[in-house]
Amino acid sequence: MTPEIEEVSAVSSSTNEVGRSEVCMAAAYGDVDKLRELVEKEGRSVCDADGSGYCPLQWAALNDRCCCAVHN
Repeated sequence: MTPEIEEVSAVSSSTNEVGRSEVCMAAAYGDVDKLRELVEKEGRSVCDADGSGYCPLQWAALNDRCCCAVHN
């Protein structure tokens, strides 16, 4: 069985070809510092779904990035 979501390993600074936002990418890649910067300093939302219909929490969970699902 092929996984629906592929595991990722690096963060890009722009939205990719399927419309994945920087917040979704940071969550998927486990980049806590980038995610915190986008949300706390730039006011980005963690509730907005990307072009695939997934929100940042779903990307974090699908890629086993628990550190991005916890917010202090």
